[in-house]
Amino acid sequence: PDKEIRQTLQLSWNRAVKNHVGIPRLNNASWDVYMSDKENSSRTDAWSKPFTVAYYEQGLPHGYTTYKTTKIRGTNKILDKRIIQATEIIHSSPASHAALWSHLLNIDFNDEIITRRAHADDALSWMLSDARQLQRSPYDGVWYRLLDVAKALAKRKYMNNGHLVFDVI
Repeated sequence: PDKEIRQTLQLSWNRAVKNHVGIPRLNNASWDVYMSDKENSSRTDAWSKPFTVAYYEQGLPHGYTTYKTTKIRGTNKILDKRIIQATEIIHSSPASHAALWSHLLNIDFNDEIITRRAHADDALSWMLSDARQLQRSPYDGVWYRLLDVAKALAKRKYMNNGHLVFDVI
């Protein structure tokens, strides 16, 4: 099953890379680390084990979401809050995007969904019946200031052979 899961995630990821700017390509070594992290994720906090759901079209995977759940205790049962944290929503088409969000939004007995990896132009707000319920906060990934561009590019590993020309300003 682990090989099948890895293959499903890889195929979905590779389709997403072709359709979205900013998603990095992963080589086999990167996938080894990625899958190891998934298998060995510690559950020392209040979050559940991670769940992964894949979206298929015509028998082929076109996306997946990985999420965890938790319950925040209030002062009484009325104030308890159940939360889903979508750690990944990888999709390659509007249909896979809508289906994965539909799955997350229709999980029973949850009050809130959070994710920190949505694109700034994510179409989720257009899918909601009440877009005012969506709360967005700016989130920056890691940005680097390269001091020696030539050295950095020479050290980087590339998946294909070829030539690439950069104009450094």
